[in-house]
Amino acid sequence: MKFKRKFILMTMAIVLTVTALGASTYAWFSLNTTNTVEQINMTVVNGVGIYATLDTEGGVVGETIDYSKKDWLNEITSSEINASIGSGIKLVGATTTDGKTFVKNCDGSEAAVANRDYIELTIYFKVVSENLGSLGDGGVYLVNYNNSATYSSLGNGTSVVSEGTNFTPTVTYLEEEGTEGTSGVRYASNAVYASFDSTDFTKAILFNFDKNPSRGFGYQYGAINYYNTKSNKNITAPATPSVFNDACYTTVDSLHTKGITTFTVTNGVNFATNNNSLVANLTYDSTDGCYYGYTVMRLWAEGWDADCFDAIYADKIKAQLNFEFAIKYNN
Repeated sequence: MKFKRKFILMTMAIVLTVTALGASTYAWFSLNTTNTVEQINMTVVNGVGIYATLDTEGGVVGETIDYSKKDWLNEITSSEINASIGSGIKLVGATTTDGKTFVKNCDGSEAAVANRDYIELTIYFKVVSENLGSLGDGGVYLVNYNNSATYSSLGNGTSVVSEGTNFTPTVTYLEEEGTEGTSGVRYASNAVYASFDSTDFTKAILFNFDKNPSRGFGYQYGAINYYNTKSNKNITAPATPSVFNDACYTTVDSLHTKGITTFTVTNGVNFATNNNSLVANLTYDSTDGCYYGYTVMRLWAEGWDADCFDAIYADKIKAQLNFEFAIKYNN
């Protein structure tokens, strides 16, 4: 039986307005700058046949979940999402070794708190599968990266972009290896990461949205070099955790080759060509012919990223995420 692709696409749009409340030499190290999320507008609009909910009825992650008791929706509104994550979020530079737990200063001495220091949202999925269970386990994938998206024009597809803020260095530092830093616009979106965790994941899957992936975690130029130069210190980033080494990149190059999953389509059914951008494992329920599962999404500004200058904390961020259902790779 055919499973038309229009049935299996979901779009999530996020708008974050982030305003710096103070000034600092470098927010990640000094922690004198905090950043209030003034507004979160996020709507999940489901295609026909795919549903999502934030409903905790029937159980939550860590418990046995009875998906039949959940209230499945065609749309999750901003007010429902705000009710789930609360209103007290202040984005700070944070980091993680597993994509699940976070600290918010460079020495790791203080834990970051979900929906205070970074965003965390659990989304439950239901896919009306038209009896595709015999084909194997299903999954929800982050798809359709749009490299041409801008803050003023997101267009279609997955993107994380920001408006940009002006940055004027007061010391000479290395912006990149062998390249001196200059005044210019810095983008918070270049330091934003997302992670997703689901049933039977051995580790969370990270996504790096930087259009220049060689400016990611732990590079000793950029923001870290600026801080060291200005403060006459020699702070060194820790060894890159494996969860970052295994990250999925929305922009790939010769060193960062793990890109967004694509599909082959047979008789109208999506089959994943890899599991690079798998965000949720879905299990088939033969009693009603549906797939069920969840993902825990976390979104943060990575403190050890080369683009995590203090200037980015006055930036405004927009994110749009496309999810699509497919039969998982290597069933």
